Amino acid sequence: MIHPLSDAQSPFIGENTNVWPFCEILPKAIIENNFSTCSHVRIEHDVQAVTHYPISTTPKQQDIDYIIELLNKF
Repeated sequence: MIHPLSDAQSPFIGENTNVWPFCEILPKAIIENNFSTCSHVRIEHDVQAVTHYPISTTPKQQDIDYIIELLNKF
């Protein structure tokens, strides 16, 4: 579902993905299947959003911990 008040410019948006109002997804972003954004999120070019992981404008501590864990792998 891509909300009509969002600006989803990317052709690479997976199945069963929810893009909520006032989101902006730039043309080169890749959004995998079963993904969900919260409202007021901007996803830049060359970003790959991971399946089953929501992006929020107000991250919870578990979100921050997960991102730190991913960054530590590099």
